Formats: sequence, C-alpha cells, structure tokens
Amino acid sequence: MSQTKKGLETKDNILASAKKLFYIHGLKNVSTNMICKEANVKLGTLTYYFNKKDDLLSYFYNDYMSRINQFVKDSTDNLDPAKAHIYMILLYYFNIYRDCNVVRFHEEVLENTSMYNILYNQRETIAPFAAHSSLAQNDDMFEILILADNAVRREMNLASAKSKQTKDLTEVKELVTKIYTVTAQLFSYDVNLLYEHIDEGYEFLLQHVHQFIPLLL
Repeated sequence: MSQTKKGLETKDNILASAKKLFYIHGLKNVSTNMICKEANVKLGTLTYYFNKKDDLLSYFYNDYMSRINQFVKDSTDNLDPAKAHIYMILLYYFNIYRDCNVVRFHEEVLENTSMYNILYNQRETIAPFAAHSSLAQNDDMFEILILADNAVRREMNLASAKSKQTKDLTEVKELVTKIYTVTAQLFSYDVNLLYEHIDEGYEFLLQHVHQFIPLLL
C-alpha cells in the first residue's frame, strides 16, 4: 500500500469518515457507499485500503487496543502480563461503555460472529492466564478451552451491550470480574490472584478516570 503523504492522508480520511458514520448511525446502517460519499473517494479507492467493512473494524479495534496497551505501559512499571492485561481490559470496557453510541456500535459488532472474531487475538488474551495450565499444554484441549472462553466472553459482552446504557466504573469492574472468573477457572489460574489484579486495576482506573481513549469518536 502507498506510504506517500497523499496516500496516508487518504487512508486517514477514510478512517475518520467511517468512524463518524459508525458513531452516528451504528454499524448495520452504514454502507461502503456512504463511507465513500462521506470521505469523497471512489469505491475503488476505499477497497484499495479496506476491502470490506470487516477490515475497517479490524483496524479500529486493533488500533484501539494498541493505544490502551501503550497507555498502560507508559503509566505503570513492568506489570505481570496477567495484571497488565486486566488493567488494559478495564480501560477498554470503560471507554466503550461511557458513550451510548459506542455501546450500540459495539453491540452490533458482537451480534455478528464473524465480525466478533476480529476484535482481538484470542491466543494473546489467554496466554498470561494459560501459562501454567497443564490442560493448555495439550494443543487440542487448548483449542477447546479457547473456544469455550470465547463463547462465554461473547455472550457476557453481548448481554451487557444490549442494555444500550453507559456503565460507571463499578459496573465495568463487575463485568470484567464475571468474564475473567470464567477464564481463570477454565485455565486453572488462581482466582484470588485474579481478584487482586482486578482490584488494583480498578484503583488504576480511578486514578485515570479522565483518560479518554476513544474507539470511534
């Protein structure tokens, strides 16, 4: 892909236009033609950078998690990988659930299984919790556990997002606790240690409550 200044500006324009439309109208009601019109580009230009909406979503969520990851790294000192992930995921959900429009968009992504599968790398998510699990050493069993964790994670997220309401810090903490208690049990991770991570992550979030890292706008 073009790395020229004009090419990067075109790509950034497409991303900004898509984010704006997704924020206002949600995922389902935005077509590629609408994105082209908003960005003032031809369909061929859009598909050169992003062949389909899934590619845009993948970029948005990967970039979103990357920015959160960098913020946690810059704000802490050499956290244990599992603890660092909990800090990130608390910030991840808090920034999604602070805006009703983003909650609606997130719900529509969750409803589409193929789109949900692009949200994050499941193996990277599980790795810190599965490191000492004897079950995870068996490749076939590890795949089954990942599928089980993924299904539970999606259903809990979807049930939460369907409320279409914002959540405060306490409610976000409760959601993360429910999801990761299942993860810990599946991969034989110390649940009490998990709860310590969540409590410390909650305190971290309180200290950075005004740090807004947007998924869309």
